[in-house]
Amino acid sequence: IYNYFVLIQELSSKNAVKMNFGRGAYSYKTTNFKPEIKPLFAVFIFFSKFQKLSFLFFENVKQIIKPIYKKIKGLVSTSLI
Repeated sequence: IYNYFVLIQELSSKNAVKMNFGRGAYSYKTTNFKPEIKPLFAVFIFFSKFQKLSFLFFENVKQIIKPIYKKIKGLVSTSLI
């Protein structure tokens, strides 16, 4: 990681540098780097109705379970401290 910082420092000392920080506008990124946040998109191709329905089903299940998991994970991690 240190080498990346040195490279970024070297490149940005000569010219403006555009960097892609990948997915997610995490607070440390927005605070430390002031990124230009752009919306992302995705394309899904299904070869059958069953594939599409199973994908939609599991995406909905994931959206329901994800906040519950994060809450449980937060409770477990704070109780271990």
